Amino acid sequence: MSWRLVVAIFLLSLAVRLAYVTVFTAEHLESDAIDYDTIGWNLAQGNGYTNRAGEPTAFRPPMYPLFLAGVYYVAGHNLDWVRWIQALLGAGTCVLACLTARQLYDDGRAKLAGLLCALYPPLIIPTSAILTEVLFMFWLGLAVYGIISKSGIGWRFVSGLVLGMALMTRSILVFFLPFLIGWFILVRERRALVSTSAVLGGVLLVVLPWTIRNYSHFGAFVPLTTNGGHSFFDSYVLSPKGFGCSAASLAWEDYSHLRDEVSRSRYLNRKTLEYIMDNPLAVAKLTALKALFLIYPFDGYRHAVSLGSKYNIFWGILLAFSTLGLAVSWRGADSIMRLVFLLLLSFIVGMLVFHAIPRYRLPIEPFLICFAAGGIRYAWQRKRLTAAFLVGVNAVFFLIFRYTDLSWFFDYLKTWV
Repeated sequence: MSWRLVVAIFLLSLAVRLAYVTVFTAEHLESDAIDYDTIGWNLAQGNGYTNRAGEPTAFRPPMYPLFLAGVYYVAGHNLDWVRWIQALLGAGTCVLACLTARQLYDDGRAKLAGLLCALYPPLIIPTSAILTEVLFMFWLGLAVYGIISKSGIGWRFVSGLVLGMALMTRSILVFFLPFLIGWFILVRERRALVSTSAVLGGVLLVVLPWTIRNYSHFGAFVPLTTNGGHSFFDSYVLSPKGFGCSAASLAWEDYSHLRDEVSRSRYLNRKTLEYIMDNPLAVAKLTALKALFLIYPFDGYRHAVSLGSKYNIFWGILLAFSTLGLAVSWRGADSIMRLVFLLLLSFIVGMLVFHAIPRYRLPIEPFLICFAAGGIRYAWQRKRLTAAFLVGVNAVFFLIFRYTDLSWFFDYLKTWV
C-alpha cells in the first residue's frame, strides 16, 4: 500500500476531527470525565494519583489520567489541548484500521476501511470527550496491528507493552488475554510458549508498577482497578435509570460504612455473586438483554450529528455490512483474521459479564469497519440489490424515528429492563 495514501487518510481523519472539536465542544464535564480530569490535574500539580478528596485512589485505571497529566503539565489545565491531541490519536486509529484491513484483505478494501474510519461519526464524536475511548482505541489498534504484522520475539514484547498500555486504559481488555494465548497455541504451535511469554512479559512490565503502588497504598492486591466491584454490581443490580448508570445507592446499608475503595469493591463483588446465585432466572433474562444491547441501534440521540433521530443510522449500516463481511470471510479465514474474530468475541464476553451499552462497544467498531469494507466490496461485486436493501432499511428506520413520536416504543423497552 502506498504511504501517500496512508498519509492522506491520516490528514483527512485529522482534519475532520479538528473541525468537529472546534464546532462541537462540551462546555461542562460530567460523571466519569470529572474523575479523570481531577486525577490528571492532581498529578500534573504534583499531588499524586488522588481523587477529589485528595486521597490516593485506584478507582480509575491510570493510563488516561497519566495522559491528561502529561498534557496539563505542558499546556496547563487546558482541555482544548487534550482534544487536539485526541484528534491526532483518532487519526492514528484510522490509519491503524486501514493497515489492519490490509492484513485481512487487500489494498482496495484497506483504502475503503481507512476512508470509512475517517468519516464514521461515532468515531469522530468521542474526540471532544474527556473519556478513555480515543486513547484506548489507539492503544488497542496499535497492539493488534503489531501482533498480526510482526513476528519476532522483540516485536512480541513490544506488542505486549502496548497491550499493557491498553489494559491500563480500560481493564475490560483482560478478557482478551486468554483468547490471545489460545491463538498462539492454535496457530503458532512451535513458538507458542515463547510468543506468549514475550507478550505477557510486556503486559506485566506495564501492570506491575501500578500493582505495587496499589499494594503500598491499600495493603491489598489490586492489579487493575478498585472499580470492578461497582461495575459488577451495576451490571446485575440495575439502577432505575438502566444500563450504564450507577446503582450504588441501592447497595445494602453496611456498604456506606466502608471507607476504603478495596473494601467497597470486595463487598459489592460478594453481594453481586449472592444476587446471581439467588436470582438465576433474572440473571438469564438480563444476559439475553445484554446480548440485544450489544447491537442496540437507538442511541442516535446521543450524537450531535444524529439530526434528531433516535435511530443511529451510522451504527445500523456498519452492523449490516460488517455482519455481511464477517459471514463471507468466515470460511476462508486465515490465522490473522481468526485473531480479530477472537478479539471481537472477547469483547462480547466482557460486555455480557459486565455492561453492554453502546458506548462500550465503540472500541471494536474500527475492527468492524474493516469487515464492513469486505462486506461492501462483496455486495458491490455480487449483491448490489442486497447492498441497496441494507442501506434503504436503515434510511427508513432513521426517518421513522426522526419524524414520528414513538415514545411508547421506548417505554415498552424499559419494561424489559
